[in-house]
Amino acid sequence: MKHTPREIQFVHLKTATLPYFSAAVSNSSAPQISFLVPAKGSAEILTETIEQIHQYLSKNFSESFEIILIPNPLAINSNQPLSEENAELLKVACELKTRFKELRIIPHEFPRGKSAALKTGFMASRGKWIFTTDNDLPFDLSFFDQAAVHLKSGADFVIGNRRRSDSKTIVPTGMFIRYVRRYFLSRCFSFAVRTLIPIIKVADTQAGIKAMTREFAELAFRLQTCPGFYGDLELLLAALQNNKKVSDLPVILTVDDNKSSVNFRKELSLALYWIFKISKRNSEGLYREASALNSESYAGDLIEIITSEAEFPSNLVQSRGL
Repeated sequence: MKHTPREIQFVHLKTATLPYFSAAVSNSSAPQISFLVPAKGSAEILTETIEQIHQYLSKNFSESFEIILIPNPLAINSNQPLSEENAELLKVACELKTRFKELRIIPHEFPRGKSAALKTGFMASRGKWIFTTDNDLPFDLSFFDQAAVHLKSGADFVIGNRRRSDSKTIVPTGMFIRYVRRYFLSRCFSFAVRTLIPIIKVADTQAGIKAMTREFAELAFRLQTCPGFYGDLELLLAALQNNKKVSDLPVILTVDDNKSSVNFRKELSLALYWIFKISKRNSEGLYREASALNSESYAGDLIEIITSEAEFPSNLVQSRGL
């Protein structure tokens, strides 16, 4: 499916006026990699995250990449002041932008959720391949070394699989009980998925590290309806129902609940709701390419924050009354 150009509105840091100027998202001189990083209330870890991703991409993909940082939920074109948390996140993000020319800041407001934020980031991206992982970097980035090999060999969608025998999980002693709880929830989810949706054979659909071709991402994000974590399941179904080549690879996972954004009290009810809803949509054939032709899941404006080394995030924060 051919990528449809989108209009993007740019907000200048100094004035926060919308729009500062507009232009169409263009794939001319597209980088090889667009690395999508959803960021929700993560100012304290953001610098380390972007530094590590930039270092990895610079070493392995030279200059042919862009990093799309997606603060969410974040309303730029609103008369309401930014929350203290979002103001700090945006401040750190803009400071990083002055350091790394490959970094782009694409805020996402609504609907809330990781998958919805990734969709917004993809819409603004230009890369031939789309990489993404969780913003706290729980997975070793070496996953993308092998993912690139598989994409070059014809794979459309490459996912991490924590259940493979050659995957490794590093659990600090103090985190063991919390990890067992997460592991149990994950296995229950996997069992329910494979029971209700037999086409899925892989034991891990929810690992937050993935790589895909641009063509597949365009199709998959159009078919995706869940704004949250369980949108990952829909991406896999989009691949399977359209005979795309899927590869699952081992991962190295470091468990650190100090950086986790998962609320376990909500996860069970959300998991049950989305498993049944996605299962029903799958039985109705709604993850096949024909359904995407009638799907317009891209709503709202695309916004990119621009700045320069002479301007600091405090200008934006002050203009929003903070």
